[in-house]
Formats: sequence, C-alpha cells, structure tokens
Amino acid sequence: MPKRVMIINDSGSVRKVLMSVLQDAGFEVLESEDGQDAIEKLAEWTPDLILCDIFMPRMNGIKFVEEFRKEPSNRKIPVLMLTTEDREDRKLELMEAGANGWITKPFRPDQLLAVISKILSKNA
Repeated sequence: MPKRVMIINDSGSVRKVLMSVLQDAGFEVLESEDGQDAIEKLAEWTPDLILCDIFMPRMNGIKFVEEFRKEPSNRKIPVLMLTTEDREDRKLELMEAGANGWITKPFRPDQLLAVISKILSKNA
C-alpha cells in the first residue's frame, strides 16, 4: 500500500509540481489550498506525512500545525514545512507549533524525496 502525503499550499502551481514528484515516486497524494481546507479534508483522510506551506489565506501553516496537533491521534503524523523562510526564529516558531522539520524553497525533487523518506523511515 503506498504511503499517503497531504500537500497544503495556496499556490496551484506548487501543488501541481509537488503532486507530480510525489506521485511519480509512488505516493498517494491529496492536496489542500490552505490550512482550513486541510483540517476539513483530514476528517476523512489520514496521511502518513504532511507537507505544509506557511503563508496561506484563511489558516496559515503555523496555525494549521497548532490546530492539527490538538488531536492526540495526529501527534504521530510528521509535518514538514515547505517554505522560503530560513530564519532561525521562524524555525523555532515552527518547531514549537509542532512541525517536525522544514524544507526551504526552492527545492530539488531528489532532496524533497530524501527528506520525506528519512522522516517516514523514522516513523515506521
């Protein structure tokens, strides 16, 4: 059974690229346009990992992680932030919210897949 990844990003073009890379690598993928959309979809779909942007309308990535982590059963699902941010204070804020790590944009597909593989193998 393929591993499941949810993409949360308000950019349709970024979601399309991520979906292509992940599906080509054998993942089952569901996309969401912002944190609020993701919360609604997660009521019916459980991923093995979440890739989340920070800056989005309605519910940003930090607020999404905080809300997602309130449910005890969600605490084991890794959340990787995909962002242009690389400031140390922002990284600390992400970790305090409950993120497991981050990938800085722009990213290379092989780099993204390596990080995802490493995170999923830790959670196996």
